[in-house]
Amino acid sequence: MNTSRLSIIFLVFLGFITRMFAVDSKPEISGDYLLFQGRWTVLRNEIRKQTTPGMHGRLFIFEAKTFRIDTDKGSEGFSIDETTKPKSIDFDDGRSPVIKGIYQIDGDALIICTGAPGAKRPKEFKTSIWSGTVLTSLERAK
Repeated sequence: MNTSRLSIIFLVFLGFITRMFAVDSKPEISGDYLLFQGRWTVLRNEIRKQTTPGMHGRLFIFEAKTFRIDTDKGSEGFSIDETTKPKSIDFDDGRSPVIKGIYQIDGDALIICTGAPGAKRPKEFKTSIWSGTVLTSLERAK
């Protein structure tokens, strides 16, 4: 066997071994995770029945199973459960208590309602003057 033929066989073998042991760094996503992907503009944000104008126009960025707000330096994980009614979403930065919420996604419209960190999951898309529930309406950024 000549040297060039051995080199080709070696490279093919090396490619096969590399694929066999490669670790995919991106988590697989499907279902509503696919719908979340990308940038969403905050149209309205409310806590204790009061709007928070400072959030208007901010971007929520979803990439794979991570989430961040436009100017934030870090990101946190998010997980969803499409089988609950309403559908549920959790945000977990690995340090603070998990933020439990619900969501509704329809095309380019997304509504997320979350409780305060560590609080129970909201049951409805609304806030009250007595709770730390946050209601956010977003549209897909263009």
